[in-house]
Amino acid sequence: MDPAGVATGPNEPSLPPPPPAPPEPSMTFGLRPIAVGALCLLVAAVAAFFAYKTLWPYPKPGADYVLAVVVVGAGAVGLAAARFRGSGRRQQAVAGAIVFAAAIPFVAVTFVPGIAQPRSHPIPGGQAYVLYAAPDGNWDLYWLPRGDAAGLVALTATADISERWPLLGPDGRSLIYTSVAPDGAMDLHRLELQLDGHPGTDEVVLAGEGRDVSASAFAPDGTLLVEVADPRHVPSIDRLDLTTGKLTPFLRGAMTAAYSPDGTQIAFTKRKLTEPKDWDIWVADADGRHARDVIDAEGTQDFPTWSPDGTMLTYSGSSPLGDPDVFTARADGSDVVDLTPKSRDADTAQGWTSDGHVLFLSNRSHTGGTFLYFMNGDGTDVRLALRI
Repeated sequence: MDPAGVATGPNEPSLPPPPPAPPEPSMTFGLRPIAVGALCLLVAAVAAFFAYKTLWPYPKPGADYVLAVVVVGAGAVGLAAARFRGSGRRQQAVAGAIVFAAAIPFVAVTFVPGIAQPRSHPIPGGQAYVLYAAPDGNWDLYWLPRGDAAGLVALTATADISERWPLLGPDGRSLIYTSVAPDGAMDLHRLELQLDGHPGTDEVVLAGEGRDVSASAFAPDGTLLVEVADPRHVPSIDRLDLTTGKLTPFLRGAMTAAYSPDGTQIAFTKRKLTEPKDWDIWVADADGRHARDVIDAEGTQDFPTWSPDGTMLTYSGSSPLGDPDVFTARADGSDVVDLTPKSRDADTAQGWTSDGHVLFLSNRSHTGGTFLYFMNGDGTDVRLALRI
């Protein structure tokens, strides 16, 4: 007899068991796994677009492809998260996948090698620095008043005129630069800087009149050394009296000069007497006398500057790899050291900081643009100071 009191025969078959309950659909927040994956893909794609823009104007080659892989990966994570068993765990996993999709592109452009740009570090000692760069295709002037990229000031923003080769004055409140017109005509300008670091008055101090002119260095007596390249004459460094505008010949056949800290010597670049295409570093007395070829090497040696104590020179020179490297040497040309021997890019010496760090320009990111670095005097601990 069954529990209801109904007799059953011994041979009567028993009822079949009820069918199993249908499996719980793999859904969360009303969406199936494919929809969750698509949502994460979309969120990651939007985030990758804005993350990629943070790398401009000079994203590294292949950064877009790597970010595309990151986007696809975020979609796969969303697809997997929607398949978690248990409604509570699944909702947490999907929420985490969406947050992951939004954050991972920004994490990639900040930390992943091959995508992320190096971080900028202030120049030691807060040393002011002025440079020219062309992030939008036209050369303009920029100023780091305290050596910190966060305080970068754009001094010019002209559409047709290019401003190049700035030289900061001894007072730190003015600079000399070359203005290049669309037809190639050059003039030398003096730009005064306001107390807040923004540009003030701007005046022409030397008309090019068909010559290439650029500022090279300030002499101890306050006159300006100007590089003059005239198609009709040998290039030279002349003295410019900024008060009278008078130009006086100084170093014939020379370029890129720098005075020693005590003002008793001058280093400059000059062609080797026996090889017109070979440029060496020369050192002379402050008045240009007793000039001697101290860095006699193959190729071009250029941009000499003195160490703070006046015992060393840094300069750009040809390396065995064929690209310019940054070198140091004693003022007499001895103890030459290549500070960037492993670089595969052009490294251009930019001088010293007050505490003995060496400044140089290089395109080590392989992205174009202007990148300023500094390193110890022995070539160690290379750090980025600025990228434009």
